[in-house]
Amino acid sequence: KSMMILGGMAGEAFDSIDEAVFSPDGSVVAYVAREGGRSFVVVGGKRGRPFDDVGELVFSPDGSTVAYRACDILGARVVVGDTMHEEFENVRGPAFSPDGSTVAYRVGHQGEAFIVVRDSCWPKEIHRATGEELPPDPDRGPGEGWGEAFEEATGPVFSTEGARVAYGAAIDGKCFVVVAGKRGPGFRLVSRPMFSPEG
Repeated sequence: KSMMILGGMAGEAFDSIDEAVFSPDGSVVAYVAREGGRSFVVVGGKRGRPFDDVGELVFSPDGSTVAYRACDILGARVVVGDTMHEEFENVRGPAFSPDGSTVAYRVGHQGEAFIVVRDSCWPKEIHRATGEELPPDPDRGPGEGWGEAFEEATGPVFSTEGARVAYGAAIDGKCFVVVAGKRGPGFRLVSRPMFSPEG
């Protein structure tokens, strides 16, 4: 069995423990635990919902919420606190905006890749290019209304003020960085983008 020891105090025992992260102020620890063939996130000693696999834990800037990737037989989704976002074939890299109000992540679905940017208290949806809230539309399928889809996408990262999102993307043999929905020049390869301190 494995246990998380924090400040000399042992926590609950599990089959395995992995991927521990501290909140920004260091007061809370979150980690992935596995028990009986199921994985779940433990935040401040409290278990989350079990899935087949979970990972990529990240705290919101104020340390109040943890977002992570969760997978089961139906697909993959991002979970923000107790809120489960919709399922796709795969998801990666959840990231919070500087004020924690918005979360962005990479989605792979039906052979395409795109970046989803949403209010962290989904189901409100935010257009990834304009930042405007999208009206509810039960007929909108995965990826519709979020802008251009690519063969591959990486990132995403928020600007310092949180108004823009940047990520790497690839299509038709060209790689480029997309900032606020606008493509940069094409290259053979690009790395994960970053914003300057002033945004």
